[in-house]
Amino acid sequence: MKVVAVRGPSNSGKTETIIALLRELRRRGFSVVTAKDVHQAGFSIDTPGKDSARLGEAGGEAVVIRAEGETSFVYRRRFPAEEIVTSVAADFLVVEGFRDLSCANLACARELDELRRQIDEQTIAISGVVASSLVTYEGVPAVSALSEVEKLADVVEAGATEVGPPPSSQAGA
Repeated sequence: MKVVAVRGPSNSGKTETIIALLRELRRRGFSVVTAKDVHQAGFSIDTPGKDSARLGEAGGEAVVIRAEGETSFVYRRRFPAEEIVTSVAADFLVVEGFRDLSCANLACARELDELRRQIDEQTIAISGVVASSLVTYEGVPAVSALSEVEKLADVVEAGATEVGPPPSSQAGA
């Protein structure tokens, strides 16, 4: 599986970059899993007061919520980034945020000042709002997810960090 993180401040184009990249990778026939790091204090994916939340509060390690069009697994702990990576199976895992995960990344920003703080040695491209006004920055290509999604997907295919298969698929090997 290949992993790439999309990182940047709020309103820098991260979500639009991920959506465009996800659609293009799927169009190319790849399976894609996405994960988002939420920093909002007190955030819960489950709805307080609902039966599923009450079941989790009762002490189960996880609650599985199954509806007509989706299934959610809600664990009552924060997983380390590496555990998330090794628990999913797909051709690509695209994560939003996850600064605790060492992997290739796309730096998103609104302006150059923000961009300077986003780029590191694992940055394979610049995208987001600032990409529409740049070609390159400090040797890193700027690729707009909105107007050059095929090029961005090419960069991700070539530069995403390769990780091994999840432990369950190694059984019997």
